[in-house]
Amino acid sequence: MNKKILSFLLLIAGLIMSTILIYDICYPSPSLEKIKLGDRIAIWLLTMFFLIYYIKIHSKPQLAPSVLSNEKDNSRNNHKSSISFKDVAGLEEIKEEL
Repeated sequence: MNKKILSFLLLIAGLIMSTILIYDICYPSPSLEKIKLGDRIAIWLLTMFFLIYYIKIHSKPQLAPSVLSNEKDNSRNNHKSSISFKDVAGLEEIKEEL
């Protein structure tokens, strides 16, 4: 099975169990009295873990190292002085004299 499908199925199972346990808090039933508080907390923690894992699988990876290297190159180029013959004062006058 694919990781995404498996994590989605485990997330759905955890959500169903969490819903049942929350419903049991409001309307207690004798069949769920055997489930201890520690087991309930473990189910809720596993459900939150699978939710975070499922969101992490579907998020796009960030390309921070390549972006940082591009920014370093750009900052190096920005600090260099770019003086050309067009920027020199009096160049037009010298051209006219020649």
